Amino acid sequence: KDLGTRHRAAIGASENSDAVVVVVSEETGIISVAVEGVLYRGYDKKSLSDELRSRLVLSTSDNNKHRIKNIFTPKNKNSINTPQ
Repeated sequence: KDLGTRHRAAIGASENSDAVVVVVSEETGIISVAVEGVLYRGYDKKSLSDELRSRLVLSTSDNNKHRIKNIFTPKNKNSINTPQ
């Protein structure tokens, strides 16, 4: 009852795939992550970054970690790095 359409869709998408779905409440700005049909709520910039890294980094090699890190770490506040 407390969840809107966007949050329900995120849960459904994560139930039927191996996706990690990030959803932001338009009303409250609360950041949530849906994984395997479960919605985890209350992330901030740091905790979301940590969560995504822990779930999405598949290799422990320095090259892959560095490449993933660049996705989340802009070179400066006015630019966004894109994966190569």
